[in-house]
Amino acid sequence: MKYKKKGFDYSLLDVTIKLPEEYSPFDRVAVTGNNNPLVVEIGCGNGHFLTKQAVNNPHENFIGIDLKDYRIVKSRMKELSLNIPNVFWINAEAQKALERMFEPSSIHQIYMTFPDPWPKKRHNKHRLFQKDFIETLCKTLEVNGKFIFISDHEEYYQWCIDLLHDEKRFEIVSNEYSNDLTESAFGNIWKEENRLFYSFTMVKI
Repeated sequence: MKYKKKGFDYSLLDVTIKLPEEYSPFDRVAVTGNNNPLVVEIGCGNGHFLTKQAVNNPHENFIGIDLKDYRIVKSRMKELSLNIPNVFWINAEAQKALERMFEPSSIHQIYMTFPDPWPKKRHNKHRLFQKDFIETLCKTLEVNGKFIFISDHEEYYQWCIDLLHDEKRFEIVSNEYSNDLTESAFGNIWKEENRLFYSFTMVKI
């Protein structure tokens, strides 16, 4: 599915990491030029959070995933304007990208910031955080790798916590969050509305 809007240079998508039809992990050294730790953001939006992280952490490689192609274009524009060498992009659905494109135990850290909460009960099935998503996290994160979640939607947060209740492969180590985790397009909007945020960090055991 494409979301093209007028006024965007979609040729910027030409150098993104392409989603394969089947399981075919990308060559991280060929793409990034090194074997530095991989940090992934699910739903990278316009790239505000991830480009800042990449600038501040030059010895890590950052990969943003977003389904909407015009958001990836905006993210690439930020990357190019700041001349950031360690940030890369995938224009695809996050579950498919994680399943098909990453080798087992290859990701150091995954951020999931302000995901669509699908608040109506009949739409809960569309939420990304499900049992099969937990399986994918377990497969792709390295041992001691972290998954960091933040939302303005308390019920979605509690949904995640409930799904993790009997999970032995992960340990929730914190419910705190740093201010930089809220520095995104949606995070800034929700802060202006004085919304409360709900967060957890879990580690693969």
